[in-house]
Amino acid sequence: MRMRTTVVGLLAMSLLWIGGCSKQDSEGIRIGAILSLTGDAAEYGINDKRGIDLAVEQVNAAGGIKGRKLEVIYEDCQMDAKLAVAAINKLGMQNIAAVIDDAVSTIALAMVPVANTNKQVIISTGASNPSLSGISPYFFRIWNSDAEEGVFAARAAFRDFGVKNAAILYINNDYGLGLYKVFSGEFSKVGGNIVVIESFEKDAKEFRGQITKIKKKALDVVYLVGYAAQTGIAAKQLREQGVTARIIGTVAMEDPQFVKLAGAASEAVVYPFPEPPSGEVVESFKQAYKKKYGKEPGLLSDCGYDAANLLILALQQNALTGDEIRSKLSIVKDYKGASGVISFDEKGDVHKPMIVKVIKDGKFVSFRGDQRANR
Repeated sequence: MRMRTTVVGLLAMSLLWIGGCSKQDSEGIRIGAILSLTGDAAEYGINDKRGIDLAVEQVNAAGGIKGRKLEVIYEDCQMDAKLAVAAINKLGMQNIAAVIDDAVSTIALAMVPVANTNKQVIISTGASNPSLSGISPYFFRIWNSDAEEGVFAARAAFRDFGVKNAAILYINNDYGLGLYKVFSGEFSKVGGNIVVIESFEKDAKEFRGQITKIKKKALDVVYLVGYAAQTGIAAKQLREQGVTARIIGTVAMEDPQFVKLAGAASEAVVYPFPEPPSGEVVESFKQAYKKKYGKEPGLLSDCGYDAANLLILALQQNALTGDEIRSKLSIVKDYKGASGVISFDEKGDVHKPMIVKVIKDGKFVSFRGDQRANR
């Protein structure tokens, strides 16, 4: 069975859900969302929430789910794994069978065992650690694994930019460790040299000690891994201390906060990013988002929108429990979403094509329209 649809078609359909939540009253139908709405990763959580809220608003405006409004129960995990575990347990006690998660791999890894026990589905909009691939039949993500991004970045560095000697400066958590290991392995495999590796903690604001060690090495590139709240400052300090090597970052560089914190040091930073999607659903989403919020969608807004609509689509297919929702999501193929075409493989992963982007005059643009570093 193929689950191809458009948002317009989805909203026009009559939706049915009893949802593993038989005790839910007639006032509304509930799904959950555990996001970092405050703290260093708040930009991602807020963007997710805006996308989710837009999808919910559209469903409810079209009559809701069989006449009942869809409601999202939000929990702010503040980028803290313990808070996230408490939140998913709390939602489980409320018979919430499906949860949307955001961009922090440590959070997703912490919640999965609880989801397994409770038989709750998690759709992650951005958690990318390779360990999450196939970790649970209840876990799905609509962002590429770091196993793909790290390989892509390493090949772009060596083959497209011609760099041979690399330093790695990464955040010491599941996200940073996953990318650092994949990048270093692939970069060495294609013929590059990793000359120094340094890490920093998630609340770091001072990087001069690590940069002093990096400066002692002859290098062509710094692979900088982390969230904007740290990498923006790190990029600025790299330049202030005289490191002139090219900076290659991650998808998390596409964040206005990075540009704000890095200042002039953000210029010419390159990073992998999913190829911009196109089509009717994409344009409809952008128009609706701008009308609602008065600005263009931010990083992960489209993924939050897609995650909510994928759950709605599963509900429309008469899913009644976490197991049934999981079953419906597992056969999603060629779903045309706002974030691109989504097909889940047997491990709950997607495989979206990537390009190289660059920060130019404070804007995030394609490095070359036909850039493909994975050839």
